[in-house]
Amino acid sequence: MTELTALFSEDKLRTLLQPGSFGLPLHFFKTIDSTNDYAKKIAARGEPEGTLVISEEQTAGRGRMGRSWISPPGTGLWLSLILRPTFIPSQAPLLTSLAAVAVAGAIRRVTGLSAGIKWPNDIIINDRKAAGILIELSAGERFVKYLIVGIGINVNTEDFPEEIRERATSLHICSGRKISRMEILISVLRELERLYSATIHNGDFNSILERYRSWSVTIGRQITATRSGQEFSALALDITPKGGLLIKDDAGMIEELISGEIQNLIFSSKK
Repeated sequence: MTELTALFSEDKLRTLLQPGSFGLPLHFFKTIDSTNDYAKKIAARGEPEGTLVISEEQTAGRGRMGRSWISPPGTGLWLSLILRPTFIPSQAPLLTSLAAVAVAGAIRRVTGLSAGIKWPNDIIINDRKAAGILIELSAGERFVKYLIVGIGINVNTEDFPEEIRERATSLHICSGRKISRMEILISVLRELERLYSATIHNGDFNSILERYRSWSVTIGRQITATRSGQEFSALALDITPKGGLLIKDDAGMIEELISGEIQNLIFSSKK
Protein backbone atom coordinates (compact mmCIF):
# COMPACT_ATOMS: atom_id res chain seq x y z
CA MET A 1 0.00 0.00 0.00
CA THR A 2 1.45 3.34 -1.04
CA GLU A 3 1.10 6.54 0.95
CA LEU A 4 -1.63 7.70 -1.41
CA THR A 5 -3.75 4.58 -0.90
CA ALA A 6 -3.52 4.77 2.88
CA LEU A 7 -6.53 5.31 5.14
CA PHE A 8 -8.34 8.58 4.49
CA SER A 9 -7.86 10.91 7.45
CA GLU A 10 -7.00 14.50 8.27
CA ASP A 11 -3.60 13.53 9.69
CA LYS A 12 -2.66 11.52 6.60
CA LEU A 13 -3.86 14.29 4.30
CA ARG A 14 -1.74 16.88 6.08
CA THR A 15 1.37 14.74 5.53
CA LEU A 16 0.71 14.72 1.78
CA LEU A 17 0.02 18.44 1.31
CA GLN A 18 2.93 20.78 0.64
CA PRO A 19 3.07 24.30 2.13
CA GLY A 20 2.24 26.87 -0.53
CA SER A 21 0.31 24.36 -2.63
CA PHE A 22 -3.43 23.81 -3.09
CA GLY A 23 -4.92 22.18 0.01
CA LEU A 24 -3.42 24.37 2.70
CA PRO A 25 -4.71 25.90 4.88
CA LEU A 26 -6.91 22.85 5.48
CA HIS A 27 -10.36 22.83 7.13
CA PHE A 28 -11.35 19.18 7.67
CA PHE A 29 -14.79 18.23 9.04
CA LYS A 30 -16.50 15.00 9.94
CA THR A 31 -19.83 16.56 9.00
CA ILE A 32 -20.92 19.96 7.72
CA ASP A 33 -23.96 21.45 6.03
CA SER A 34 -22.12 22.60 2.89
CA THR A 35 -18.40 22.93 2.20
CA ASN A 36 -19.15 25.70 -0.33
CA ASP A 37 -21.11 27.72 2.20
CA TYR A 38 -18.31 27.44 4.77
CA ALA A 39 -15.67 28.28 2.14
CA LYS A 40 -17.57 31.43 1.17
CA LYS A 41 -17.68 32.57 4.80
CA ILE A 42 -13.96 32.20 5.37
CA ALA A 43 -13.08 33.57 1.92
CA ALA A 44 -15.02 36.74 2.78
CA ARG A 45 -12.87 37.00 5.93
CA GLY A 46 -9.68 36.84 3.85
CA GLU A 47 -8.70 33.15 3.86
CA PRO A 48 -5.93 32.76 1.24
CA GLU A 49 -6.01 31.20 -2.18
CA GLY A 50 -5.54 27.44 -2.13
CA THR A 51 -7.48 26.93 1.11
CA LEU A 52 -9.28 23.57 1.13
CA VAL A 53 -12.54 22.80 2.92
CA ILE A 54 -13.40 19.11 2.98
CA SER A 55 -15.88 17.02 4.92
CA GLU A 56 -16.62 13.32 5.31
CA GLU A 57 -20.31 14.18 5.08
CA GLN A 58 -22.53 17.05 3.94
CA THR A 59 -26.05 17.45 5.28
CA ALA A 60 -27.03 20.17 2.81
CA GLY A 61 -24.74 19.72 -0.17
CA ARG A 62 -25.72 21.67 -3.28
CA GLY A 63 -25.33 21.32 -7.02
CA ARG A 64 -26.23 23.72 -9.82
CA MET A 65 -29.53 25.61 -9.70
CA GLY A 66 -29.88 24.86 -5.97
CA ARG A 67 -30.31 21.10 -6.46
CA SER A 68 -29.33 18.94 -3.52
CA TRP A 69 -26.20 16.80 -3.69
CA ILE A 70 -26.32 13.50 -1.79
CA SER A 71 -23.13 13.36 0.32
CA PRO A 72 -23.10 10.29 2.60
CA PRO A 73 -20.19 9.78 5.03
CA GLY A 74 -17.10 7.82 4.10
CA THR A 75 -18.00 7.11 0.47
CA GLY A 76 -17.02 10.12 -1.61
CA LEU A 77 -15.16 13.39 -1.78
CA TRP A 78 -17.02 16.57 -0.84
CA LEU A 79 -14.72 19.57 -1.02
CA SER A 80 -14.39 23.26 -1.83
CA LEU A 81 -11.29 25.20 -2.84
CA ILE A 82 -10.82 28.96 -2.51
CA LEU A 83 -9.26 30.74 -5.50
CA ARG A 84 -8.50 34.41 -6.06
CA PRO A 85 -7.86 34.69 -9.81
CA THR A 86 -6.89 37.94 -11.49
CA PHE A 87 -9.76 37.51 -13.95
CA ILE A 88 -12.62 39.75 -14.90
CA PRO A 89 -16.01 38.32 -13.86
CA SER A 90 -16.96 37.38 -17.44
CA GLN A 91 -14.06 34.90 -17.50
CA ALA A 92 -15.37 32.99 -14.47
CA PRO A 93 -17.28 30.38 -16.55
CA LEU A 94 -13.94 29.28 -17.99
CA LEU A 95 -12.93 28.19 -14.48
CA THR A 96 -15.77 25.67 -14.65
CA SER A 97 -14.20 24.25 -17.81
CA LEU A 98 -10.78 24.16 -16.14
CA ALA A 99 -12.13 22.41 -13.04
CA ALA A 100 -14.03 19.86 -15.16
CA VAL A 101 -10.88 19.01 -17.13
CA ALA A 102 -8.88 18.68 -13.89
CA VAL A 103 -11.42 16.37 -12.23
CA ALA A 104 -11.94 14.22 -15.34
CA GLY A 105 -8.19 14.00 -15.86
CA ALA A 106 -7.55 12.96 -12.25
CA ILE A 107 -10.21 10.25 -12.45
CA ARG A 108 -8.79 8.95 -15.72
CA ARG A 109 -5.27 8.90 -14.32
CA VAL A 110 -6.10 7.09 -11.08
CA THR A 111 -8.80 4.67 -12.27
CA GLY A 112 -8.28 4.25 -16.02
CA LEU A 113 -11.98 5.00 -16.53
CA SER A 114 -13.03 7.05 -19.56
CA ALA A 115 -14.47 9.98 -17.65
CA GLY A 116 -16.24 12.44 -19.94
CA ILE A 117 -17.62 15.95 -19.43
CA LYS A 118 -21.26 16.86 -19.86
CA TRP A 119 -21.55 20.60 -20.40
CA PRO A 120 -21.10 22.58 -18.30
CA ASN A 121 -19.91 20.81 -15.17
CA ASP A 122 -20.85 17.13 -14.82
CA ILE A 123 -18.37 14.25 -15.00
CA ILE A 124 -19.97 11.32 -16.81
CA ILE A 125 -18.97 7.66 -16.93
CA ASN A 126 -21.05 5.13 -18.84
CA ASP A 127 -23.70 7.82 -19.44
CA ARG A 128 -24.20 8.37 -15.70
CA LYS A 129 -23.05 11.17 -13.42
CA ALA A 130 -20.07 10.35 -11.21
CA ALA A 131 -19.05 13.86 -10.14
CA GLY A 132 -20.22 17.46 -10.27
CA ILE A 133 -18.70 20.90 -9.96
CA LEU A 134 -20.26 24.06 -8.54
CA ILE A 135 -18.50 27.39 -9.05
CA GLU A 136 -19.58 30.34 -6.89
CA LEU A 137 -17.93 33.74 -6.80
CA SER A 138 -17.93 37.18 -5.30
CA ALA A 139 -17.04 39.89 -7.75
CA GLY A 140 -17.00 43.62 -8.22
CA GLU A 141 -17.65 45.36 -11.52
CA ARG A 142 -14.13 44.85 -12.81
CA PHE A 143 -12.53 42.02 -10.84
CA VAL A 144 -13.20 38.74 -9.02
CA LYS A 145 -12.81 39.00 -5.25
CA TYR A 146 -12.79 35.24 -4.68
CA LEU A 147 -14.07 32.13 -6.36
CA ILE A 148 -15.15 28.85 -4.75
CA VAL A 149 -14.67 25.60 -6.66
CA GLY A 150 -17.02 23.04 -5.13
CA ILE A 151 -16.44 19.42 -6.16
CA GLY A 152 -18.41 16.30 -5.32
CA ILE A 153 -17.16 12.89 -6.45
CA ASN A 154 -18.98 9.61 -5.88
CA VAL A 155 -15.95 7.44 -5.20
CA ASN A 156 -17.04 4.26 -3.41
CA THR A 157 -20.79 4.83 -3.25
CA GLU A 158 -22.62 1.55 -3.83
CA ASP A 159 -26.25 2.68 -3.76
CA PHE A 160 -28.20 5.85 -4.45
CA PRO A 161 -31.65 7.17 -3.55
CA GLU A 162 -34.33 5.91 -5.90
CA GLU A 163 -34.91 9.32 -7.48
CA ILE A 164 -31.35 9.48 -8.88
CA ARG A 165 -30.48 5.78 -9.14
CA GLU A 166 -30.88 5.70 -12.92
CA ARG A 167 -28.70 8.79 -13.44
CA ALA A 168 -25.91 8.43 -10.88
CA THR A 169 -22.89 6.19 -10.60
CA SER A 170 -19.58 5.96 -8.72
CA LEU A 171 -15.98 5.17 -9.54
CA HIS A 172 -16.39 1.93 -7.59
CA ILE A 173 -19.45 0.84 -9.55
CA CYS A 174 -17.79 1.63 -12.88
CA SER A 175 -14.43 0.04 -12.10
CA GLY A 176 -15.63 -2.93 -10.07
CA ARG A 177 -13.11 -2.21 -7.32
CA LYS A 178 -12.64 0.05 -4.33
CA ILE A 179 -10.90 3.31 -5.18
CA SER A 180 -8.61 5.24 -2.84
CA ARG A 181 -10.32 8.51 -1.93
CA MET A 182 -6.95 9.91 -0.87
CA GLU A 183 -5.38 9.14 -4.23
CA ILE A 184 -8.27 10.75 -6.11
CA LEU A 185 -8.18 13.83 -3.86
CA ILE A 186 -4.44 14.41 -4.21
CA SER A 187 -4.64 13.88 -7.96
CA VAL A 188 -7.51 16.39 -8.27
CA LEU A 189 -5.68 19.03 -6.21
CA ARG A 190 -2.44 18.60 -8.15
CA GLU A 191 -4.16 18.71 -11.52
CA LEU A 192 -6.21 21.76 -10.53
CA GLU A 193 -3.10 23.57 -9.37
CA ARG A 194 -1.11 22.64 -12.48
CA LEU A 195 -3.79 23.83 -14.91
CA TYR A 196 -4.69 26.91 -12.87
CA SER A 197 -1.07 28.02 -12.45
CA ALA A 198 -0.36 27.62 -16.15
CA THR A 199 -3.50 29.54 -17.12
CA ILE A 200 -3.39 32.33 -14.54
CA HIS A 201 -0.07 33.58 -15.88
CA ASN A 202 -1.08 33.94 -19.53
CA GLY A 203 -4.88 33.95 -19.48
CA ASP A 204 -4.87 31.43 -22.34
CA PHE A 205 -7.60 28.82 -21.99
CA ASN A 206 -7.12 27.32 -25.46
CA SER A 207 -5.39 24.15 -24.28
CA ILE A 208 -8.01 23.71 -21.54
CA LEU A 209 -10.85 24.04 -24.04
CA GLU A 210 -9.16 21.65 -26.48
CA ARG A 211 -9.03 18.97 -23.79
CA TYR A 212 -12.59 19.81 -22.71
CA ARG A 213 -13.81 19.29 -26.28
CA SER A 214 -11.94 16.00 -26.65
CA TRP A 215 -13.59 14.64 -23.49
CA SER A 216 -17.01 16.17 -24.14
CA VAL A 217 -19.98 13.81 -24.15
CA THR A 218 -22.25 16.69 -25.22
CA ILE A 219 -20.82 17.78 -28.57
CA GLY A 220 -22.56 16.05 -31.45
CA ARG A 221 -25.55 14.96 -29.42
CA GLN A 222 -29.16 16.02 -29.59
CA ILE A 223 -30.08 17.72 -26.33
CA THR A 224 -33.17 18.98 -24.60
CA ALA A 225 -32.65 22.15 -22.57
CA THR A 226 -34.89 24.17 -20.28
CA ARG A 227 -34.65 27.95 -20.24
CA SER A 228 -37.05 30.19 -18.32
CA GLY A 229 -39.37 27.22 -17.86
CA GLN A 230 -39.54 26.46 -21.59
CA GLU A 231 -38.12 23.28 -23.12
CA PHE A 232 -36.44 23.26 -26.51
CA SER A 233 -34.36 20.72 -28.43
CA ALA A 234 -31.14 21.37 -30.31
CA LEU A 235 -27.97 19.81 -31.64
CA ALA A 236 -24.83 20.54 -29.59
CA LEU A 237 -22.17 21.78 -32.01
CA ASP A 238 -19.17 22.97 -30.02
CA ILE A 239 -17.77 24.61 -26.89
CA THR A 240 -17.15 28.32 -27.47
CA PRO A 241 -14.01 30.27 -26.46
CA LYS A 242 -16.04 31.64 -23.51
CA GLY A 243 -16.93 28.16 -22.26
CA GLY A 244 -20.47 28.34 -23.60
CA LEU A 245 -22.28 25.68 -25.61
CA LEU A 246 -22.86 26.37 -29.31
CA ILE A 247 -26.12 24.83 -30.48
CA LYS A 248 -28.37 24.65 -33.52
CA ASP A 249 -32.06 24.48 -32.70
CA ASP A 250 -34.75 22.68 -34.68
CA ALA A 251 -35.40 25.82 -36.72
CA GLY A 252 -31.75 25.98 -37.82
CA MET A 253 -30.84 28.93 -35.61
CA ILE A 254 -27.34 28.84 -34.11
CA GLU A 255 -26.73 30.40 -30.70
CA GLU A 256 -24.44 30.22 -27.69
CA LEU A 257 -25.83 28.99 -24.39
CA ILE A 258 -24.32 30.29 -21.15
CA SER A 259 -24.50 27.87 -18.22
CA GLY A 260 -26.28 30.29 -15.90
CA GLU A 261 -29.26 30.64 -18.24
CA ILE A 262 -29.98 26.90 -18.55
CA GLN A 263 -31.93 25.12 -15.81
CA ASN A 264 -31.66 21.64 -17.27
CA LEU A 265 -29.79 19.81 -19.99
CA ILE A 266 -30.49 16.21 -20.94
CA PHE A 267 -29.46 13.98 -23.80
CA SER A 268 -32.22 13.11 -26.21
CA SER A 269 -30.10 10.44 -27.88
CA LYS A 270 -26.63 8.97 -28.01
CA LYS A 271 -24.02 10.21 -30.43
